[in-house]
Order: sequence, then C-alpha cells, then structure tokens
Amino acid sequence: MRNYTLIEPEIYSTLNWNLDLIVKCLEVIRSQMPQIISEDSASIEYDLLVVHNPHGPAYPGIGMYCPEKATFTRERYESFEINTKINDWVQQTGITTILAKACEIEYIDWQQLTRLQTYPTCVQAD
Repeated sequence: MRNYTLIEPEIYSTLNWNLDLIVKCLEVIRSQMPQIISEDSASIEYDLLVVHNPHGPAYPGIGMYCPEKATFTRERYESFEINTKINDWVQQTGITTILAKACEIEYIDWQQLTRLQTYPTCVQAD
C-alpha cells in the first residue's frame, strides 16, 4: 500500500459536498500540482483517492506519493504547508475558473473513483 500525504483543498463546503463536482475540481487541481508545489522531481506522483473516514462517509482527496528516490521528502514540507500552498492557488485561480475547467472533465466522477479507489490507477507494488 502506498504511503500518501493527504491533500484536502478547501473546496468541499463551497461545492456543497457535491462529490462528482469535487472529484472533477480535484482533478483540475491534481493536474496543476507540480506547478503549485514547485518541485522539480518527476518521480512525485499525485493521485485522486477515496478517503475512508472512520467518523463519516468516504470522500475524495488528493494523495501525494513520494518514492524514496524522489528529491522531495516528507520532512521538507509538512502536510499543513502543502495544503496551504494548494489553498492559496485555489484562491488565486478562483473557484469559478476551476469549475469551468472541471465541467470539461467527462472521464472521472465519484462513482468511478469509488470503484477504482485511486486515479489514475496504478500498480501498487510498493
């Protein structure tokens, strides 16, 4: 099982917990992660995940996976710092712009993500 750093942009309430729309907005954000985090390691991977919540229903999130060979290390940024960078980007970009891009995404929604558990799907040999 991969050891992800969980990224939860502050968009859930804004989107009224519409899980399909959240997944699509997270995919827009996921596609921009290398630029947002400003890391130059090509080995860092960003996946959409189903987050299993012991206190409520599952919900979507972004997982950042850093293999051992990556120049990026967990010690370099705390999860709080990563989420702050993401939330700053969301605020600067604007939810309207993110929603417009999300509406163009037709290939992933909450039902598909719950079936796959991670997107893009990967061989989890780690």
